[in-house]
Amino acid sequence: PRRVLRPWGYYEVLEKQPDYEIRLVTVKPGGKIGEHQHDDIVKQWSVVKGEGLLRLAESQRTLNFSENIEIPEKYQHSIFNDALFEMKILEIKKFIQCKQTESV
Repeated sequence: PRRVLRPWGYYEVLEKQPDYEIRLVTVKPGGKIGEHQHDDIVKQWSVVKGEGLLRLAESQRTLNFSENIEIPEKYQHSIFNDALFEMKILEIKKFIQCKQTESV
């Protein structure tokens, strides 16, 4: 997989399909993926190495090794690696399809 470098670390796309994408996200020590939201994506994060400070909507907590969390669409979220070692997250992005209504 090709590494895509970011200021907070990098990610690698492991698989990409029309309705989902699987990434391995690496957040370097002191790195932060800033607050953002997605209108048409649901994410599942599984921490496979390290830990970090998760902010999801108005709540904040430590996301530890082996923990899993679902991030619903339209939820503000960020992650900050406040540890001395890198954090790795297996991320599954599910693309939400807009439902079309039929005219009667």
